[in-house]
Amino acid sequence: MVTDMRSNQMLWLVAVLGAACSSKGAQDSGTDSVPADVVWAGWNHTWTTLSHRVSFIRAILEPDEGMALGIRGGDWSTGESWSDEANYRMQLQRVRGGGLQFVHGETSLTVGPEGLASATAEAEISGAQVAVVLRGFEIETDVPQGADYPSDYDPALGYTSRGFGFSVGAPTVEGDLATFEVSAHVAWGPRDRADMNAAMLEAETGVRVAWTAISYSGTETRQTLSDGIDLTHTPPNSPQTGVALSTGLEGGPGIAGITRFVLGVRDQDGADGGDYLRSFGAEILLGEAGAAPALISTEVTTTSLIELGTMHFAPEIDLVWIAPDAEDLTVEAISREGTHPVGPVDIDPDA
Repeated sequence: MVTDMRSNQMLWLVAVLGAACSSKGAQDSGTDSVPADVVWAGWNHTWTTLSHRVSFIRAILEPDEGMALGIRGGDWSTGESWSDEANYRMQLQRVRGGGLQFVHGETSLTVGPEGLASATAEAEISGAQVAVVLRGFEIETDVPQGADYPSDYDPALGYTSRGFGFSVGAPTVEGDLATFEVSAHVAWGPRDRADMNAAMLEAETGVRVAWTAISYSGTETRQTLSDGIDLTHTPPNSPQTGVALSTGLEGGPGIAGITRFVLGVRDQDGADGGDYLRSFGAEILLGEAGAAPALISTEVTTTSLIELGTMHFAPEIDLVWIAPDAEDLTVEAISREGTHPVGPVDIDPDA
């Protein structure tokens, strides 16, 4: 669990607020006249061919329903030594309802070698009941490094991973201002490259945490879900699977949001080794017409032609289920998927 995180001196905060990123449904409006907004419900990235280092991952739902995606995994993904591409999937909810208000923003952090960073964020939003949920994230290793970072390793190549995760805390609301904590956890672990292993001990990693603040009248249920599985190790291409977490939720319509996820991987013997990752994701399996979701699908796999580590996968998810009082509430579950090349990719909302 991500707790007691120290603020990094190099972190900075970007709050994207204002009319362009906020919508408010009028209490006396019918559903058709209330503007729709979107809530992120997770994502999955899967490399087509091989496992790779983690260098760049981006999976952000834009307020206009576009998607800011991206992936890079070192020279064995970029075409310098080998080329690969990634399959993606993103889950989202299109929400309408009188009395609801949504504010979208993001917080930028720098995660140092300790693997943890946090900051306080604010959202200008009215209403006594406010929840904040994740809207996606970005990890980028190709950022300026400190004086002690080795000169013989390019940070753009990334590192073998022990997992990553992000969180937004429950807000404190005073007047029209909601204040909450934003945290990031990015863990690297050594494997088979001496220069990479030395560099990750000094590595700075850039992170963006995108979030949505939701004002509503109604009820909410919060859950913490976790499990673990030893990933099979019978190379090549071990038959590995993710972990499905049961929510036990019922009812609806409502809005499901992720407030924290951690996709942790480690050596099965408890050592601090990292590994090359083939896939990773956390997705709420959304019910029809806003019905309460029964399952959350989580995944990290290391299956590849060459498999070096014997890894354990341990996901942790914090979920919030919001049941607004709005009689005109409609929630549409949407799943978008496809394949994109290495690097940053922006997907048009109409695509």
